[in-house]
Amino acid sequence: MIITKNKNKISKESENALKNFRQKQINSNIKLHKIFLFLIILIDICLIFFIFFYKSKIVQIKQLSNTFKSTISSNNIEIGTEKTSLNKKLVNIASIGCFDAFRFSFIFDKSEDFNNVRKLIFDYEKERAYDFGYNISNVSYSNIEAHFIYQGSMDLDDYSIFIEKISYFETLLILIEIENGNKFGIYHRGLIKIDNKNEFNSYSPYIFLFSFNNFKIYKFIGKSKSISFNNDILLSLGDDELVIYDHYFTKGGYINFPLKSYDFSNANTNVLTGENGKFQIKNIEIYCCLSFF
Repeated sequence: MIITKNKNKISKESENALKNFRQKQINSNIKLHKIFLFLIILIDICLIFFIFFYKSKIVQIKQLSNTFKSTISSNNIEIGTEKTSLNKKLVNIASIGCFDAFRFSFIFDKSEDFNNVRKLIFDYEKERAYDFGYNISNVSYSNIEAHFIYQGSMDLDDYSIFIEKISYFETLLILIEIENGNKFGIYHRGLIKIDNKNEFNSYSPYIFLFSFNNFKIYKFIGKSKSISFNNDILLSLGDDELVIYDHYFTKGGYINFPLKSYDFSNANTNVLTGENGKFQIKNIEIYCCLSFF
């Protein structure tokens, strides 16, 4: 006898319904994956656009930074120029001509140079004062004043104008700038009193030379005239060891270094003009120096 086991069977309709449900789940999962994949792609595209945008902004920032750096550098140069201009104005304020109209120095580039020259004159005059028994321990170089009386670029390089400007002054500071950039000066104490030939020869020992390169004093050690002014050679030191010719902007000057009338024993090179022989002159300025001690 054969015993059979009854199996629960589902209807064909239920089986089809189950298959449709499963298929819908699969389709739904596929749609969700597609949506998720689309969102990932969309995010990636946005990120790519963000990277390009970010890089472009970085480039713009770098360009702006470079522009600002250039502007700052340009401003620093301008500030430096203005500072130099202000220094020169300080020099000019200290050098206002009490005997003439306002003048502006072209040889003094900065107030430091002006003060260095005043210190040279002060040290020289202080030593001379001690020789004469004067006590000037309570004064300083600020007691030295320098006032414009002649400027070649303004007054021209004619001897008649030159000698008229400097006559009857007791102390002179003569500054000479040559075309190669060197600058030097002459300090002379002694009344400039011209003779009937409209000329002047000084035998005053109170005279020294100096260079803007080192601001050292080179004293007069000669036995004859120390400086002279005449119609042919506008200015001459010693025995024509250094001369400035009349109409010096065209004719210039001449030097035979080392000058035997001045003590250049400690100078190994030509500290005045750089080279021996002829030289071209850029400008000459002369000041009357006043000291209150």
